[in-house]
Amino acid sequence: MQVDVKEIFELPNAAAQLFTLQNETASACRQARNEAEQLLDETQREEQNSLQMLNVAREVEEAAHAAMTVAQGALLAAEGRLAAALAEEAAAFASANSVAIAAASAEVFSAQQAYQQAREVYELARQAYEAAKAHRELLEKRYEMAKQAVNLAELMKSKLEMHCVKCLTQIAPLVEQGISRITQAHEDLQRYHAQSPTVANSAENFSRQPKSRV
Repeated sequence: MQVDVKEIFELPNAAAQLFTLQNETASACRQARNEAEQLLDETQREEQNSLQMLNVAREVEEAAHAAMTVAQGALLAAEGRLAAALAEEAAAFASANSVAIAAASAEVFSAQQAYQQAREVYELARQAYEAAKAHRELLEKRYEMAKQAVNLAELMKSKLEMHCVKCLTQIAPLVEQGISRITQAHEDLQRYHAQSPTVANSAENFSRQPKSRV
């Protein structure tokens, strides 16, 4: 049986490669876990921030709606005043009383100005409410998206954890079995070459092996 003496040295290298593979796999799992945890933290912060912004937007919308309601009430009051002034002016013209006509006309003019001002205030309040409402709706969509992102990040983290545990659990006995077989083969080769006078002192002591860190 002819066996190259280099094979004795290659066997410990093969064992070391198994340990390296196991350690690299464990390291990759740790890195992936850290990244998944970081992603989950980021999505949770975004969810909290989105909720806070949404709550503020809801308060602003409520305040804008209240302001619009007040402005609408003032506009209705101004409309009533103007209608009454016009009726009074018509009655004054019918009486042909110049003093009454002058007073009624002055009241109509004042009521028209008040009505115009009330309309402008109401329109501004309505626009402010519509803008606040649209902003709140956008933030609701943002918050929903943030919640979905958290759910996906949690699911990914859970699946990654299960995958890493499964992978490392499967690798550990395979590495142990492989090391055992390599050790046995190494010992067999050492015994074979020890019995051969043509082969010099061959392999290093195989008892020193790198330890796996999971």
